[in-house]
Amino acid sequence: MPTFFSYPDYELQQKLKKTADAIVAPGKGILAVDEANEAIGKLLASVGLDNNENNRRRYRQLLFTTDAVSNNLILLLLFCL
Repeated sequence: MPTFFSYPDYELQQKLKKTADAIVAPGKGILAVDEANEAIGKLLASVGLDNNENNRRRYRQLLFTTDAVSNNLILLLLFCL
């Protein structure tokens, strides 16, 4: 079966390359915060907290509001319903 593919235009290729380079830059990383409630529950239990909506929200707020988080993160992966 033939496959039809055309490369994006040069400008888009350059934008994609710039984005990819930023993601893999030294000292930068990706933070996946798309854990299921059960996974976060295990993390919370490990520090003696109940797995409830308030504690899950506070955990995520801590991740997003930590000082200088943007110095080390280039991409956040979120789970949305």
